[in-house]
Amino acid sequence: MALVAGFSVNVTQLYNAKSSLQGVVDAAVTSTARDLTTGAIKEADANKSVQAFLDANAAAGILQAGQVVLDRLIVDKIAKTVQVDAHVDVALFFPIFGTDDARRVTASTTSLYSDKTIEVAMMLDVTGSMAGQKIKDLRTAAANAVDSFLGTQDPNKPRVRLSIVPYANSVNTGQLAASSVYVEANASQRKQAPGNASAQPASASPRPDNCATERKGTDQYSEAGPGSSMVNRDYLLSSFAANTNTAACPAAALVPLTADVATLKNVIKNLGASGVLPATSAFNGPGICCRKAGAACSMPLSGQPNSIPRKLASTRSL
Repeated sequence: MALVAGFSVNVTQLYNAKSSLQGVVDAAVTSTARDLTTGAIKEADANKSVQAFLDANAAAGILQAGQVVLDRLIVDKIAKTVQVDAHVDVALFFPIFGTDDARRVTASTTSLYSDKTIEVAMMLDVTGSMAGQKIKDLRTAAANAVDSFLGTQDPNKPRVRLSIVPYANSVNTGQLAASSVYVEANASQRKQAPGNASAQPASASPRPDNCATERKGTDQYSEAGPGSSMVNRDYLLSSFAANTNTAACPAAALVPLTADVATLKNVIKNLGASGVLPATSAFNGPGICCRKAGAACSMPLSGQPNSIPRKLASTRSL
């Protein structure tokens, strides 16, 4: 009975050691892969990074400081993977006659990384339904996302850039409006807008704000720039806002792609809730659009006018 009890204790001890070691190795590999992806470290620094994470978390669970040994680190530059093999030697609580006093426990983890430039657009719901605690939580979550994406990368050589698109009745396009948004003057203009180089005026009526509702016509869901057709400010937007007693245009303007943390957080901290979301809107709630540079995305944004959001809050139900 004593042997059975001792064996059970040893098995439990080894299981706990395996679980703790696996957690430590997983954290080291995923954190290193993240830092490689964001450009915080180079591939040559991977070994140092992994070892630092192993040392910092070596006392996790039943492990002891200095107990985790890094056996092998492989950075595959072709497959873009980081693999780590590690072990700990566990001194058994109840050595059984005829067996060693210690057992070696191993763990291995592989994680993907990328050296591509990444563009992320955060679509943030600032409709009236977000008033109160919801908008506070949204500010916190968005600020945390900025830190997660940009916090560890080299600001002089950013690999990740973010944009912010607050939306409600419409999207405030800010500085991009003049070359990218077509203001409909009457119901007959509720159709595909001209390109911004067209002889037809870019703004058919005095501009009441910098907001856009949706792109219309054949370019509605395409990646074509405003040189092909601009994004519409629907003719009915102002009357819809008046009827619902909401702001036609969010106060917060979209932020084109940037790696400037301060700029992004300054917009986030001032987000307020106003407006409603039409029933046929393309948006169902806050979200993130992430793409590699040059790849297609439903909400591509950059500092260039030809990258204005193609499809914004729809007003076809008005």
